[in-house]
Amino acid sequence: MTFEKHLIVKSMFNSMLLLIEKLQTEMDCINFFIKQRWNDKVECPYKDFKHKGKVYEFKDGKRFQCSCCDRIFSYKTGTLFENTKIPLKKWFLAMYIHTSHKKKNKFNAS
Repeated sequence: MTFEKHLIVKSMFNSMLLLIEKLQTEMDCINFFIKQRWNDKVECPYKDFKHKGKVYEFKDGKRFQCSCCDRIFSYKTGTLFENTKIPLKKWFLAMYIHTSHKKKNKFNAS
């Protein structure tokens, strides 16, 4: 998820309260992240194969397997969230707060 995609968290939720209401559980956050990352069509993040095959989802909804390379990957593979143990809910709240901050110009001439 790129920085531009982080702004989606801010633009899709008009308030922090709405964000908290819509993304109540970690699985809600994971499903939101998967939809934003792959637009409901999960793709293998490993680019060393041509990847024209199917991607299978595990029952937990967090892991996938590519039929071309047989690699198992998660929704976090290849993202800045890959090696973190911090829940996505906390990340999304932090991104919302960060993108909501209005910088004040110290040199405002008015």
